[in-house]
Amino acid sequence: MKYDNYKVADFLEDDFFVSWVLDPTNDKDIYWQNWLAEHPEQEATVSKAKLLISNLHYKHTFQPNNEEILDSYESILKQSAEIIINNKAKNKSLLVKILAACIVIGIGISWHFFSIDTVKPIEQAVQEIVTKKTLKGQKLNLFLGDGTEITLNAESSIRFPKIFEGETREVFLEGEAFFDVYPDKERPFIITSDKLQTTVLGTSFNVRSYKDENNISVAVLSGKVKVKAIDEKQKVIADNLLVPNEMLCFSKKDHGLVKKSVDIDKVLAWKNKTILFEKASFKEIIKELSRWYGVEFIVEKHVEIKGKFTGKFKNKSLEIVLDGLGFSSDIQYRIEGNKVYIF
Repeated sequence: MKYDNYKVADFLEDDFFVSWVLDPTNDKDIYWQNWLAEHPEQEATVSKAKLLISNLHYKHTFQPNNEEILDSYESILKQSAEIIINNKAKNKSLLVKILAACIVIGIGISWHFFSIDTVKPIEQAVQEIVTKKTLKGQKLNLFLGDGTEITLNAESSIRFPKIFEGETREVFLEGEAFFDVYPDKERPFIITSDKLQTTVLGTSFNVRSYKDENNISVAVLSGKVKVKAIDEKQKVIADNLLVPNEMLCFSKKDHGLVKKSVDIDKVLAWKNKTILFEKASFKEIIKELSRWYGVEFIVEKHVEIKGKFTGKFKNKSLEIVLDGLGFSSDIQYRIEGNKVYIF
C-alpha cells in the first residue's frame, strides 16, 4: 500500500526498490511486475525512477565515523600530555610542535563535522543517447524518462537522451509519432523533425516527417504547440502557434506553410489501427500499405491505375484492403511472402 502514492523521489529513497533496480532477483522481479500490473498508473513514475537510479554512479570512499575521529583525537591529546609531563616541559620546541599539531587536528575535525553531511561526492552521469526504430509493419509505444508517452508509427525512428538534463527536453524524430508530453513548465519539450521544430510544455499532438515525403505536418489534439520552420542555415522562416484541431503543413521543397483546421480523429487514425484514405492516388496507397503491412509492392509495367480512392479499414488484413480497392478498380494481385504483385 505504501507505494500507491509514491513519487519519483520516494522510489529513489526506498531501499527495496533500489535493490531491485541495481541487484534484481527472481523474487524481486515477480513482486514488482505484479505490483505494476495492479498499478498501471504508476508505470511512468517507476520508469523514470529506474532510469535515474541506473544512471547515477556514486564514488564510495572511506570516511571514518565521528566516534573514530574523536577516539583518535583523544589518543593524540593523551600521548601529548604524557610527553609533556615526562619532559616536564623542558623542551619548549617539542611542546610548541605538539600544540601546533593538536590545533591542526582540531581544525580538521571541525571541518569534518561541518562538511560531512553537506559534501557528498557524486560522479556525474555521462549523458546516454537512446535510439528507437520501427520497421515496416511495426508500431512502438514507449515512455521517456520524464514521463512523456510516445507512439511511434511504422518505419520511423526517434533519438532522445536517457535522462533529460538542462533547461529543455529535446528529441529528434524521423517518420511519424504521437506525443503525450508530460507537463513541465520549467523545461519545454522540443521535437526536431527535419526543417520543423515543435515546442510544447505539456500537451498531445501528432508529427509526421518522412524522408520520402515532401510535407512535414504537426496536428494538435490538446493544449498548445509552437512550431518553427527552419531553413538550411538554421534561420527561422516562420513561427506559428497551434491549438486543438489545427494542423500546420510545411513543404520541404518550396518552404510553403499552410495552417488549417482538421478532424484530429482522422489524423490519428493510424494510432487506432485504422487505415484511412481520402482521395488518395494508387501510388500513395501502395506506399502507405507497404509501410503499414511490411510488404513490397511490385507493379507490372503495363498496369496503369488512375483516379482517386477513399476508404477506411480498421484492423483489417492486407487481403481485405486490396479486395476493397478492387471493387472500384480493375487491380488484380498476388501475395508471395512479403511481396505483393499487382497485374
